[in-house]
Amino acid sequence: MARPKLDLLLAPEQKRELERLVKSPATAQKTVLRARIVLLAAAGQDNTQIAQQLRTSRVTVGLWRQRFLDLGLAGLEEAPRPGRPSTLDPEKARRVLTEVVQPPKTRRRWSCRSMARHVGLKKDAVQRLWAANDLKPHRRRLFKISRDWIRRRRPSFSAAMKKASAKRWNAANPGCPWAQATSPPPLTTTIVTAR
Repeated sequence: MARPKLDLLLAPEQKRELERLVKSPATAQKTVLRARIVLLAAAGQDNTQIAQQLRTSRVTVGLWRQRFLDLGLAGLEEAPRPGRPSTLDPEKARRVLTEVVQPPKTRRRWSCRSMARHVGLKKDAVQRLWAANDLKPHRRRLFKISRDWIRRRRPSFSAAMKKASAKRWNAANPGCPWAQATSPPPLTTTIVTAR
């Protein structure tokens, strides 16, 4: 025999908040599933019906129904997980993340080891912080024109840019009569001599 389920009653503001969570594109999908479970439970559906409708297990539905009854909206968030607490000093972590864009004067960029020596952490901690925040100081995000190209060909840079711009403009506007000619037609003069 199944155990009886407790009735779940929602206050109007709780219902609005749950519906907002379900409709928001920024809400994590695990939170959306939990909010849907609570809304369907408040509508009077059984755990088995909710599990079939949302394609999840009855155990999951029962867990989130009970968590909502015990803790309200706060129960839909993740509970703290067991494990070793972080021993990383928050001030040192902040320094690693903010100073990564300011390399030392003697180098172009930070390496993990040089940053670790600078801040006073182990290199593994610096690597974990950079990876968690998607920081890659070894990658350059700047576009740099090669100096070799300029030395080999020796055109003036503005002339090269004007020529490339004219070609692009001519290709984009093929119907213009003056776009077809790359240079103006030669001037013809007739010299008339008196006899």
